[in-house]
Amino acid sequence: MVGSSVGESLGRYGLLSIFTALHRPNTETEDPRCKAIVEQILVKCVQPHLRNPRAPFMRRYACQVVARHSAFQFSHPHMHQMSIQGVLRNLRTGGQLELPVRVEAACALQDFLDSDIAKEVVRPLLKEVLQVLFTMMDMLPIDEVVDTLQKIIDNFGPDLKSCLLYTSPSPRDRG
Repeated sequence: MVGSSVGESLGRYGLLSIFTALHRPNTETEDPRCKAIVEQILVKCVQPHLRNPRAPFMRRYACQVVARHSAFQFSHPHMHQMSIQGVLRNLRTGGQLELPVRVEAACALQDFLDSDIAKEVVRPLLKEVLQVLFTMMDMLPIDEVVDTLQKIIDNFGPDLKSCLLYTSPSPRDRG
């Protein structure tokens, strides 16, 4: 039973790899048939893996795929919102084994932050997102996480004042 779910996940990973390798972002806007197919793959194959509890590597890869298509114009804005919420869910997962997923989600988040939908989705969670990013930066000084933080500053500047008062550790807490 476990072997079949792992084999199934590996097959889906292969499908997503082929989709990502073959897909050219400019074709999704030029050909309506291609756009419909890309949307179906993103909604039916990729977004469900953002919630896959049994395969963290698939969640990590799904974050990467939706980030690559962060500018994709879905037929309904709710579908774009689902990608952003999936990335945020993976950013906030706990546990040491989830760290690669969280790092990929942090990288994916920066690709979404320029959209108005992303700002609506992220704004209520801004304090929590900042806490997660600061924690990740304390554990691993990864440039991409710093880049995501910079993009948040660029997009949410005025909203950060109230969050940072309660989020950033004081110098005496650092020890």
